[in-house]
Amino acid sequence: MGDILGDGAWKLPLMAGLRDAAGPDAHIAWAAASPAGTVYDGPLKPWADGLINGTVHGPGAGAASRDLFSMTRPFRGERFDVVIDTQTRIGPAIVARRALAPGGRFISAAGGFVLSRAKPSGARPEPVFDQLRQLFDLGLGAEITPRCPDLTDPDSEAAALHLLRDGPTYIGLVPGAGGADRRWPLENWISLANNLTWDGFVPVVFLGPEERGWEARFHDLAPGALTPEQDFNPKGLRGPRLVFALARRLTAAVANDCGGGHLLGLAGAPLLTLFRDARLAAKFPTRSPRPARLIAAEHGADGMASLSVPVVRAALNGLLEGR
Repeated sequence: MGDILGDGAWKLPLMAGLRDAAGPDAHIAWAAASPAGTVYDGPLKPWADGLINGTVHGPGAGAASRDLFSMTRPFRGERFDVVIDTQTRIGPAIVARRALAPGGRFISAAGGFVLSRAKPSGARPEPVFDQLRQLFDLGLGAEITPRCPDLTDPDSEAAALHLLRDGPTYIGLVPGAGGADRRWPLENWISLANNLTWDGFVPVVFLGPEERGWEARFHDLAPGALTPEQDFNPKGLRGPRLVFALARRLTAAVANDCGGGHLLGLAGAPLLTLFRDARLAAKFPTRSPRPARLIAAEHGADGMASLSVPVVRAALNGLLEGR
């Protein structure tokens, strides 16, 4: 029913694997029932363009219950040889199936795969990444191999080098998240930044649109921290392209369970993710070559505040030391 940045970022390796398996001549459309569209039309479009042929979205595509009782085909009436439904509700699955060409192959986990042409032989995996990979495998009738697409370009690399010069050891910090219950307290992030500065590291703080105003807090209370996204760069770059290039210059990073963290991990940064509970950690594990995690619920009943600064710093030290 739409995409958010974090979800869109960690789907990119799956989309790259789908493109590899389907071949260069396959026409792949990413369909979004939400009239708002998808992040692949927006901040992630430069990376999605090489993996999909376009996006289709709009009203009448399953987002509203009335769509179930309309016989109009969804997605502007386009038809497809294979339709892979990535959600799990029967109503929208019935609507999505109307986009199938005669003799086509429909794959959906809705209702325990009751509408699906093929079903998995075993149980569904818990991580959402692996659930989607299972659907793509069933859709193509062959296993796909996820891979990180090439997300680099000369302009963003030059901008990142201008903002984070060679020499210092940079540690990324991502204090924001889509929901307040997923955010480690801001004062803890400031304490961690100061702790890192005292030990000779350079904290690099990544702030999203919802964290406007936090830049001043870090400048006032953690003056050793950098906020490069808000600084001038000669290429004038902003957004995910710049974040990805900056991430490649980090030695390690700490993030809440959020889109910014997913981008840093996708870029290859060793990443410590702070999760609210074990369920989220199991469903959305970090996509990083060297992941680590802390689960707040295992340290107390105060939500994300249950994680103390010394506990997070100790886990970060383990990541830096390769433990």
